[in-house]
Amino acid sequence: MVRSNFTNLFLIIAIISLLSGNVFPQINYTDQDYKPKRVNKTIELFEMDQPVYYKYTNTLGGYEEGIEMAQTWADYIVYDMEHKPLDFRRLRDFMTGLVDGGPTPSGHRTPTVIVVLPVLGIDEISFMGGSWMVQQALATGIHGIHLPRARDPKAVVKYIQSARYPIHKQSEEIIGEGTRGWGSHKFAAWVWGIEEEEYLKKADVWPLNPDGEIILGVKIEDPKALENASKTLSLPGLAFAEHGPRDFGFSLGFLEGRADPPVPKGVENAGKEVLELCKKNGLYFLDNVLPDNVKSRIDEGVKIGAGSNEQAAMVGRLYTKRIMPWEQIKYCRYKYNNEISYGLVKGNTIFTIDKAPWFEYKKTGDTKLIKEVKLLNPSEPQNIIGLSKAYKSAWQNDAPPKTVRWFLKPQSSATSTKEEIKLPSSVDKVKVESELVIVIGEHVKDANEEEAENAIFGYTIGNDIVGDADSYVMKNEEKNESVDNILSSGLKIGDNFSPFGPFIYPNINWQNRKWNLTVVNSRKGKKNQHNDNTSNMIYLPKKIVSDLSKVLTLNPGDIIFSGTSKALIAEPGDTVIVKIEGMDVLINTIVAN
Repeated sequence: MVRSNFTNLFLIIAIISLLSGNVFPQINYTDQDYKPKRVNKTIELFEMDQPVYYKYTNTLGGYEEGIEMAQTWADYIVYDMEHKPLDFRRLRDFMTGLVDGGPTPSGHRTPTVIVVLPVLGIDEISFMGGSWMVQQALATGIHGIHLPRARDPKAVVKYIQSARYPIHKQSEEIIGEGTRGWGSHKFAAWVWGIEEEEYLKKADVWPLNPDGEIILGVKIEDPKALENASKTLSLPGLAFAEHGPRDFGFSLGFLEGRADPPVPKGVENAGKEVLELCKKNGLYFLDNVLPDNVKSRIDEGVKIGAGSNEQAAMVGRLYTKRIMPWEQIKYCRYKYNNEISYGLVKGNTIFTIDKAPWFEYKKTGDTKLIKEVKLLNPSEPQNIIGLSKAYKSAWQNDAPPKTVRWFLKPQSSATSTKEEIKLPSSVDKVKVESELVIVIGEHVKDANEEEAENAIFGYTIGNDIVGDADSYVMKNEEKNESVDNILSSGLKIGDNFSPFGPFIYPNINWQNRKWNLTVVNSRKGKKNQHNDNTSNMIYLPKKIVSDLSKVLTLNPGDIIFSGTSKALIAEPGDTVIVKIEGMDVLINTIVAN
């Protein structure tokens, strides 16, 4: 097996050469235990002098979309309530979904979320009539706001005030006292993953407050706003601006706004003027970027790439030599046009390889975006093994055995993320578990611990599912004493009862990783959670593999569920979310037979 040199095989990203004709510097994969320095990832990137790229929500938000977008390719998410319904409950649910679906690939609790509100900056009075929306939005735990129609500098002053607590005093002599009231911070602090007192300190506007985690932006969208832009964009408290090409074009009499080429001169010149004012005042300029112009737009001074274009973001990030410390090598198995392949995953791009990654593979030259394919379980195991009572909590009053205790599950139990788990007709509910899964990379038999460790290819996420024994007894009208260990073990063999994936991480440090199990049903208002840490495992992975290799031969692609500390009940309609820190997320829905 070739494992130690994987990190060095893919340091030149071939796809970028195809897109741009250039060869870019090596990508550094060294620090895979990167810890975010800020709550707001976008600010963290700005402080690295890196452009950022955003994506709009796909629909109207809500919990399920939050789960889906937690692993987005984008640096931040635009949540639009200027053109879509004003619904703070749905926004709150969306933020909850981001937390439950996170952390992000960069390790942040959620992506940055910027909300566009329907309150306008046309004049001071019209803004004050809608200023309550700012407090309502910030109370959901978002990270910034984008104000449309920023025509009147006095309205923008009120906008900045409404986002600040009065305890923050920077530039108060210019923009006045903050008007955000105490009491709306509790849920927001939970979303940010910090204590309430810390939230009150950090919930201020950046870069005016260098420790702030909130960013405010404005849209200069008509000639009157442009006339006042010199004063507006000099106000302390703003972080970014755009010239709103469609609305600007609309204000000039173009029915379609004409934001796309050929852009009317009046619109184009307005954009250039706003860009120069942003440079003068240290603001970040937002404008559309495409794969074929992102490099020139960056050179011009665009710092926020609009357009929800993932390919443009990919080209732009490599053009600015964005060597992010959270980059990871990971592998997947996927289906595209009914063909199944293995792939090396870099960011949101899959580089197809000619065989399973634990063999000496070659790249085929084919690439796909993750969103274009169906992700399958990332290996095809001959053996699926689970461990019993493998966490410290199971042996609080007794000494655990010296060797592991195990059980086997059939190949038919293997499945992947986002697949439905159909209950067998013999039970009405199941128990679900969050587990670190060991992936074997070579044939191993009677191995000592050093040999066993070398045989481990990597790790992934798993959900060891078992039919609920009490449910089985009740459905089959048996006596309660019929519930025994044999029955409980037997109910682990159901079809699709071993979902795992979606990726295998070959170089990740498995130790001291927080994990979380969530069972949620938004229609019923149900949410149960259990958290733990891999540091509470009794047996090290090398010990687990060594013990099991003395019982049976382990083969490349075999998987071992390393145990858990608690199971949760799941019923039809429930969604089960399993996440391990730094290792993406595994999601499955339980359905009735």
